[in-house]
Amino acid sequence: MLLRSFADETIYDPSMNFGLHFVRTRYEENLCNALRQLGPVIAIGNPSEKLPQTGAARLYVRDSEWKKAVDFFLHYADAVLVIIGRSPGVWWEIEYVLNHVQSQRILYFFPYVEGKKVRESILRAFWLLARGRSFTRRRLKEMKEEREQRYELFRRRLSELLPQVPLPESLGDTYFIDFDPTGGLRMLPTKSSVLLPVGRSGREMKMVSVNMKKSLRPFIEKVKLLQSKGNGLLPE
Repeated sequence: MLLRSFADETIYDPSMNFGLHFVRTRYEENLCNALRQLGPVIAIGNPSEKLPQTGAARLYVRDSEWKKAVDFFLHYADAVLVIIGRSPGVWWEIEYVLNHVQSQRILYFFPYVEGKKVRESILRAFWLLARGRSFTRRRLKEMKEEREQRYELFRRRLSELLPQVPLPESLGDTYFIDFDPTGGLRMLPTKSSVLLPVGRSGREMKMVSVNMKKSLRPFIEKVKLLQSKGNGLLPE
């Protein structure tokens, strides 16, 4: 099951856009492609969208029913992926999942995120294309800062929920965090796939891409072992 903020519906994988807005690939699509080894991915759909996004299959419910829908699907999910955001709904999901799902089935993802207005600007996308760039150095710096700020919020929140489980002060190059068999948090090594040209000359390179399938291999192998043991709910 995929959990995320509706505000993050259109976050794009920086390695895939190359300045062209209409050929961008969203993080969700790449995540779902990697996790399909475990089964189909499902998410609660944004009731305000006119057409469903590609990636996870979506169930649409009323605002008053979304928590019940999350609880229902947790009964059948072999794994739960949370895209870390800022909304109160995401924090409710993080706490609820920790209290109802075996920790080894939980996965956290920390993306590079542009501001909503910026990433949905077609004019900006073509401006970057004309200059032969995908991102400016300043924009990449802002995206990194936003990612670290989300992580810091997550680290503080989790220290309240799991005071016995330490987390490092910075993400570094890590995109994914899960739980090891002892219940400790594990920062999965990042397997990168693409280098993006950044800067006026295009010579400076910045690693902002992640090979989802290779990076998620330890998590996927772990969950496959758990799948034979039934659902991942904690006993009431």
